[in-house]
Amino acid sequence: STFTGGISSLFYLALEPYVRRQWPETLIGWQRILAGKWRDPVVGHSVLWGLLLGIGLQVLNAVTALLKVRLGGAPRIYTDSLLGLSDTARLLVENVNKSVIVAGLLFAIFLLCVLLRRDWIVCLLLVILSIISSSLGSGSFLSINVFVAIISTIVTFFVARKLGLLALFVFQYCDVLGFLPATTNFSAWYAGYAMFVLGVLLALAIYAFYTSLGGQKLFTGKLLEE
Repeated sequence: STFTGGISSLFYLALEPYVRRQWPETLIGWQRILAGKWRDPVVGHSVLWGLLLGIGLQVLNAVTALLKVRLGGAPRIYTDSLLGLSDTARLLVENVNKSVIVAGLLFAIFLLCVLLRRDWIVCLLLVILSIISSSLGSGSFLSINVFVAIISTIVTFFVARKLGLLALFVFQYCDVLGFLPATTNFSAWYAGYAMFVLGVLLALAIYAFYTSLGGQKLFTGKLLEE
């Protein structure tokens, strides 16, 4: 939303100098990509880790959603991504704006770490809050929701604190997979929409992997020479 985006912008403008001074490693990849250094190995490294953990978390969400259906829960209804390829592409673009909001999340974590002085205390506090939030209206799937909330919170904290803002942005961007119906039946009429998004993420992963090599060759040929 516009309000949330405005709050994130205020967080960024107010706290960026302090984060850069105390947690400079969390902003390196972000600042380099803003400077146009798209082929910097740090950028590739951050994007690759963000994709790996973001897609991994979405796989966990998909598995738990399937488990809920098997246990008698209602399947999730997908609307935006089933209206056509143009709407699927629109989701990809709109998710960029939504993912930028995570800047506020990083700076909020920074503030908590400054106030509480221990990273593990902040992580524990966030886990407790996520457990409380996921417990509201969970019904018969309370244990599943709590488990996913704990894993999601810990992984998100790790990405923000250890991998930095760029990785957190990509990590959040992978949420677009949660708006797509997953299927192994490639003849289904909606399968192409999911394949399109997966193709975009795969292209991004190839770019990130190649960039992270920093110009080094993946295979040097020494193995064959020996």
